[in-house]
Amino acid sequence: MIEHNLLSASKLYTNISFDELGTLLGIPPHKAEKIASRMIYEDRMRGSIDQVEAVIHFEDDTVELQQWDQQIVGLCQALNDVLDSMAKKGLSIPV
Repeated sequence: MIEHNLLSASKLYTNISFDELGTLLGIPPHKAEKIASRMIYEDRMRGSIDQVEAVIHFEDDTVELQQWDQQIVGLCQALNDVLDSMAKKGLSIPV
């Protein structure tokens, strides 16, 4: 649950201090840093850690999200094309 919430925070924040992250997650700041560090190391979250400033900087993944969005749009268009073709042929469209 903590890791899920940390991933959610990475989508909402550009950067956050470990004190604030710990408060957000309901855990001590040092534990928030440890979990974030492990997730970055394991490539489960994109970001970097500034230990001097005690801040995590999250990397933006909007390019990947835009590509995913375009794939969904393409799939929906293909589905609409199939349904339109079925309707033109007089085939019943299951609901």
